[in-house]
Amino acid sequence: MVIEFNCPDCGRLLRTTDDKAGLSASCPDCAAPMVVPPPGGDAWEEPAPAVESQTEEFSTSSRSTGPSREPNQGTTTRPCPMCGEEVRQWTPQCPWCGEQLAGKATRGGLKPHRGGLLLVLSIFGWMGCFPLSIAAWVMANEDLGEMRSGRMDPSGEPITRAARGIAVLFLTLLCFAMLGICLLSSLAAFLG
Repeated sequence: MVIEFNCPDCGRLLRTTDDKAGLSASCPDCAAPMVVPPPGGDAWEEPAPAVESQTEEFSTSSRSTGPSREPNQGTTTRPCPMCGEEVRQWTPQCPWCGEQLAGKATRGGLKPHRGGLLLVLSIFGWMGCFPLSIAAWVMANEDLGEMRSGRMDPSGEPITRAARGIAVLFLTLLCFAMLGICLLSSLAAFLG
């Protein structure tokens, strides 16, 4: 739920979430100290027109000035914690109210990525335990599919791709080495 209220000094319309009710804050325009009122109760009588704000704490933008409200087909959306509008899952800033979304717990419901584990498995594969490289390759392919479908945290995609690349490179080199050893053994037996 969103609380809308006016600054007691400059009259600017401010907007914030109801979880900030009762907290001390300062106006982004005039820096006047204030206490965020409870939901539904505006502590000051005179409303002022909404103007754009460049702060994280309050938004004063009008809802009609935001981008199109139709989410793109095929994208995962979630509600903005500040204004409640639908935003893309990994958008760093809400396009309607300007709330900074980066760094907040926004990946709820998604499986955590296993990029670090996959990287360790693929590196241990290089140390002589090649089945770990096979496991890393298979698991990385599964995880990348989960990330593409939106069921796994996509922040681990680069490290998962790196782990898969290391595993594939090692297994390819191992196959060529084994083929070379077989050819040399056959040649030695033929000549020998």
